[in-house]
Amino acid sequence: MSGNSERLRRYGRYMAGIATEIGMAAFIILVALVIIFIAMGISR
Repeated sequence: MSGNSERLRRYGRYMAGIATEIGMAAFIILVALVIIFIAMGISR
């Protein structure tokens, strides 16, 4: 039982790490898109 719990905890930490990576990537992409839109608006 304790072994299963440990595996579950490790899996949860792994998923949390993936979620953090995806969140950071999404935030960076969002900022890049905003900058591109602003640049397009200024150039026009």
